[in-house]
Amino acid sequence: DGFYLYVQDPKNARLVFTVMDDDVVGSGSPIGSTSRKLVDVLPAAKVDDPVAYVKEQVMAKMKRGESVDLNDSEELMKSIAQEWKGDMKLTSKPRKKDKNGQIAA
Repeated sequence: DGFYLYVQDPKNARLVFTVMDDDVVGSGSPIGSTSRKLVDVLPAAKVDDPVAYVKEQVMAKMKRGESVDLNDSEELMKSIAQEWKGDMKLTSKPRKKDKNGQIAA
């Protein structure tokens, strides 16, 4: 499954990922987190003129003989959508809470 990100300043945006455990009771607890600049994950995010970039991508698709419906905004978005697959090492972990010797009963 994928998801869409809408950011106002993609050149300076950061993605922050937090991994949570799956607690049986209550909400999950954080295990660790990491962050990356958006442009490190999706290099095209640093494009100065996104409209020109979309035009270039659509024109390249048309030159390859692929059909593009210019009236279908969802198809246009798919034609320029970017994907990233990979691993990110967790770079921080939550502070341990001192329970002063308390244990669950």
